[in-house]
Amino acid sequence: AGGFGLDAVEAVCGGDLDVLDGVDELVAKSLVTFDGATARYRLLEPLRQYLAEHLDESGEADMTRRAHGEWAAGLCDRLDARLFEDQKACSRRLGEERGNIELALRWAHDHDRAMAFRIVGALGHYWFLYDQASGRRWCDAVIEAGPGASPRVWAGVLLSAGIVAQNDQDWDRSVAWLREALAIYR
Repeated sequence: AGGFGLDAVEAVCGGDLDVLDGVDELVAKSLVTFDGATARYRLLEPLRQYLAEHLDESGEADMTRRAHGEWAAGLCDRLDARLFEDQKACSRRLGEERGNIELALRWAHDHDRAMAFRIVGALGHYWFLYDQASGRRWCDAVIEAGPGASPRVWAGVLLSAGIVAQNDQDWDRSVAWLREALAIYR
């Protein structure tokens, strides 16, 4: 969703495939476009829709969506750790991957709560700075689902929710979530 880089293809489709040759072949057949300025690929929308419809029929939908979610969660973890070291590059990459992150979150929310909590916990600072609406929507959704991850991951969700709620000046909820996160961290 929204394009991809080779790292995503390797993580989701990798295995024994020669990813670069496969993607280059799709570009040569005009099924995938390449933007040299951003080094991102994009499936043509009709093809993306067709492939999404037939993924369920393949018997590999769950495995593929899980691999995509793991890639998105790993990306969010890595970029969260570096966000304040290189805010411009990390925020640009998270913005580029917004469609993929949303897709992964939707799947994880319904199928793998621990993965959804991990992604939400990693995105709090980014959402606080750049995308409060998405942050509020996802923080509320996973908190409503309740704890279901390790205490450290749950504390990350509460921290994200607390700082996102600050932007909305929802002080009561912000303070409550931040206090709960602090108690778990302690």
